[in-house]
Amino acid sequence: MKKLLCGILCLLMLLGCASAEGYWYAAKGDNGLWGHIDEMGNWVIPPKFDSAGDFRGNYAWIQQGDREGFAKLCCCWMRM
Repeated sequence: MKKLLCGILCLLMLLGCASAEGYWYAAKGDNGLWGHIDEMGNWVIPPKFDSAGDFRGNYAWIQQGDREGFAKLCCCWMRM
């Protein structure tokens, strides 16, 4: 039940957040891990995740080991 509530809360935050200036995209680094790049191809979050999605608004889905959640534009981890 707690995971469901956290998931719903995260979804509501994703839907209600303002869009970011520019876009950050998930990209695979030379080390085989995923991070995020800006529109110019510069790393804004270094590759350290097993899997990652593009930013939608201010959040992106990320997965590292058995943990998954959302990264915020300020690089915070929101555990689900």
